[in-house]
Amino acid sequence: PARIPTADTRARPQALMDSAARPAGAPRAPARSAVLACGVAAAVLAAASCGAWAGALWAGRAFLARGGSQNLLIAEEGAARSDAVAALSSLPSPCGKELDEAINKSLRPQSPRLLCLVLTKFPGGVRRKTASLETWMYACDERAFMVSDQPDQAERPPTKFVTGGNHSIPEDPKGMGFSLYPGIEADVVSLNITGNGRDCSGNNEVCWREGFLWRKIWQLYLEVYDRYISDRVAKDGSWDNVPEWFIKADDDSMVFVSHLKQLLLEREYDPDGEYYLGHAMAHNKKRFGIDAANGFISGTCIIMSRGAFRKLAEQALAKIPERTAAFEGQTGERMFACVDRLGPQEDWSTAFCMEDAGILATDLRDEQDRPLCLPWMYAEHLQGRWGADAIANRINVDKGFSIGSMLWYWHDKRQDTVGRNCCPPLDRVISFHGFKGDERLGIMYEMRKVEEAFWEAKQSAIAPLVEACGRR
Repeated sequence: PARIPTADTRARPQALMDSAARPAGAPRAPARSAVLACGVAAAVLAAASCGAWAGALWAGRAFLARGGSQNLLIAEEGAARSDAVAALSSLPSPCGKELDEAINKSLRPQSPRLLCLVLTKFPGGVRRKTASLETWMYACDERAFMVSDQPDQAERPPTKFVTGGNHSIPEDPKGMGFSLYPGIEADVVSLNITGNGRDCSGNNEVCWREGFLWRKIWQLYLEVYDRYISDRVAKDGSWDNVPEWFIKADDDSMVFVSHLKQLLLEREYDPDGEYYLGHAMAHNKKRFGIDAANGFISGTCIIMSRGAFRKLAEQALAKIPERTAAFEGQTGERMFACVDRLGPQEDWSTAFCMEDAGILATDLRDEQDRPLCLPWMYAEHLQGRWGADAIANRINVDKGFSIGSMLWYWHDKRQDTVGRNCCPPLDRVISFHGFKGDERLGIMYEMRKVEEAFWEAKQSAIAPLVEACGRR
């Protein structure tokens, strides 16, 4: 069915008019939360998320059970006939605004507008770029790879990367060189990075001493700001063509774009507010001897509102050259300032600059306080590999931590979020990370199919209700 305007949609202009009375960056209060918490919308979506392909009858009965014994009796009579459409057709008023909202929630969201940015290397990385585009970036409204353009490279970055184009590997015995979804395009944002260093990443001595990952990302962020914000506003004087959200991910991450859009809509985050969202980490982030507020967002998936990205670029990154000069000759404190430096710590350096611009990290969690953005593979979180391994650092809710290699991950984290409590269900999770190697790249394609199946399940579960109410 087509997306149906609801009362919330029609009221939006007034909500925008009233936004001046709302503190800057504050989320709008959810409209009609009581209606959404009960009724057919919740029942239908519960049936769909559980994979109840024929759950519409149950949804109608659960909805009417809240309306009293008379409504329940009607539903019971319909159930006895085992005819979902007939039962729903006999209900007093099952086709109101709750159904409109349920239909909207069963459809893959089209808004808000996202620009998805993947930090990667050039030359090389064809398989990762292709997999990223074909499994999740295709669903973004705009997409770009961010790479460094070194003058001494024999091959220079193109302006576009296209799946199935001349970047693909024609002969590949492992079957990873072809394009499953050819013709998907992404911009290539490239820049000759000012300063020395090598294009490497990882927590190793070489990258800490010579890597320019942070130097690369802050300069590329400024290039993104110029291209997607400054130039567009200067061209037509309007913000209509400027992305509302800026999503930065690694080239071995996967983002469920539809789940992210759904979350942003449900929580009604204002894109011009100052939101810096994702998986918050607290280790290794001290400034001048004290813990920095709220930690930093893992670089595996950083979600920035337009308001936050704009402020980051204008009030922090653009001032890095002069700030760096002020720290000349200092080594210790310079590591924890919003300045230029060598090293791979691009995510917590971004947090320093966000904090200097007055923006703090927000840890995205579901209603059961489980992280929605996962810094590793889903199975690794479920199996406790990152925190409950007997050899590494066993988590014991009674005795606490024992020293181990992953203790840093659990800094300021709840100890009971392991095993089955680690993660939200797959139809709500926003991102994974760690898709390295051909086999794991193949899992990314499986995850695309899983995401598509969730939306098909919701459509199938609500179909009898739509038919009974004469909706299209």
